[in-house]
Amino acid sequence: MIGIVQTTPAQPASEIVVQRPDAHPAIRSSGHTLSTFLIGFGTLLLLFTLVRMLRKSRSRLATAQEDPREVIAHHRAVHNAAREPLDSVMAEANELAVRLAKILDAKAARLELLIEQADERLAQMERISPQPTHAAWTSSPSPQMPGVGSIERQVLELAEKGCDSSQIARRVNRSVGEVELILALRR
Repeated sequence: MIGIVQTTPAQPASEIVVQRPDAHPAIRSSGHTLSTFLIGFGTLLLLFTLVRMLRKSRSRLATAQEDPREVIAHHRAVHNAAREPLDSVMAEANELAVRLAKILDAKAARLELLIEQADERLAQMERISPQPTHAAWTSSPSPQMPGVGSIERQVLELAEKGCDSSQIARRVNRSVGEVELILALRR
């Protein structure tokens, strides 16, 4: 420890007095206050840590003391609660799929009926009007052909030139279906 040496010019060296720092009241009180503060802070920190550890151990003990069946039942309840919205969405999706399948089946049946009716009408038309020979419909249609109007003539001429039904429909201002029907009736 370092001491404070006080000498006066008249004192011989044998009478030099060495004083210790803790002997001075101002130094002793500030050092004592700091050490007391540090000890108190450390004690509070230690108590806080111990209390926290006790709380954690109590919560672990409370969890460990629960019946495993109750824990499993709780987890199942949570799982089922999360699963319920998914089940309802799946049920709605299945219902929608069934409804759409029924609608598609009905439309397919209606389409088949319409095709049958169109085939019957074509058969009736073929029986009523004589079939042109192969040479007659491959050559250009003549204005003298019975039952051929100007639109039909234009459609047949454009078809012989190699135009498809959509191009012919645009040129003669008719629908594609009408053009295809004219072409189908002439084949």
